Amino acid sequence: MPNQLEDVEIIRLKNPTVAFYLFLYKEVGQEFGWADRLLKTKDELLSIIQNPLINIYVLYVGGVPAGYAEVDCQNTSEYFLTFFGLVPEFRGIGLGKYFLRWVIGKVFEDNPNKLSLDTMDQDHPAALHNYLKAGFVIVDERIEKQTVIEEIN
Repeated sequence: MPNQLEDVEIIRLKNPTVAFYLFLYKEVGQEFGWADRLLKTKDELLSIIQNPLINIYVLYVGGVPAGYAEVDCQNTSEYFLTFFGLVPEFRGIGLGKYFLRWVIGKVFEDNPNKLSLDTMDQDHPAALHNYLKAGFVIVDERIEKQTVIEEIN
């Protein structure tokens, strides 16, 4: 754990509300244009985030949500890291490295054959580097069209 931080806790959410989930999603991804979860209906989101085979872990620092990870465990041989990131105030201090390694360790307690993820230009600039340092390898590169939306306040 980074020496600069105290009172770090990671909790697995069980049946989170859509409002709390979207709070985390927006805090982590808004700066990078994450949009796909914002395009889903409340019922679609509930069916994802309250699925017992979707593990959502929230990183707290001093009781404040500092980031989250979402792991899809529906395919028992290959788990998928769907979302991972930190809120802006907690970036750049080594917490992402700590949290990613924790998530990887937690995932492999279930003994899947592998853990996969997709990263894109709409992730933090250090994301790919951190994933590679954590042991992931690039197996495919592709260009896809993405819809970017902004929330109206």
